[in-house]
Amino acid sequence: MAPEFFYLKVTSFDCTVKCFVNGFPVYETSGEGEMSNQVPINVYLVKGKENRLDIWMKPLTGQGKVQASTYRYGNSDVVSTDDAQNDRDVFTVQSADGVKEQTFYFGNDIFDFSAILVDAPVIDEENELNAYAAQLLDIIGRKAVKELVAEMEPKVRDYAVGFSSPEAPIRMSLEEQLATLLSDEKLDVPSIENVVLIPYCDRRVWALREKPDQPLIHISDNGSIMSLEIYVGTVDGRLRIVR
Repeated sequence: MAPEFFYLKVTSFDCTVKCFVNGFPVYETSGEGEMSNQVPINVYLVKGKENRLDIWMKPLTGQGKVQASTYRYGNSDVVSTDDAQNDRDVFTVQSADGVKEQTFYFGNDIFDFSAILVDAPVIDEENELNAYAAQLLDIIGRKAVKELVAEMEPKVRDYAVGFSSPEAPIRMSLEEQLATLLSDEKLDVPSIENVVLIPYCDRRVWALREKPDQPLIHISDNGSIMSLEIYVGTVDGRLRIVR
């Protein structure tokens, strides 16, 4: 099958905006004036017409507005924030008096990651999550790149399906990225007490972050940040890194 790519295009005006696809955080920005961007969402989709887009918006000065739409591109198409694709639905949220949240639905007939996003077991035991976080912190502290990538096999598998790629180059890219991050002397491995658990996808997927609000793996250097987000869920009866 030729590669297909779904993008979420978001244009915001004078507001803070957060977008979630099927409960997963895919986009966040804040600023005055007009801001526009688009992000690939292949690996956050379920098959059918019930893909859920939740938009959270808070105006900054006066009237805030968000316009969002999904776009589908073939492998040879040029991806552009100026691409109107006039047959697309445009979802609009606006407010002048505080936070506003709205839910919209759109279709997708190609990708199906419902096993992770909507059908996986709900995780209510935070002790289990903390134990897994401690295991990951130990791996990070030992700079055991291949061991950490092994915990990411569900992510590797889904990205290979979602972007029509063999698994090997995705795995290699993760190994290279993690080798750079874990070998950097500026990397500070947090204690388990400083790990915060954030639920998504109706508590089926959880982000592991460092307090107060940073990726679990991150390096700050002269104002620039290199990082890798960690999202975990249940695969084959145990916790794994899924995104």
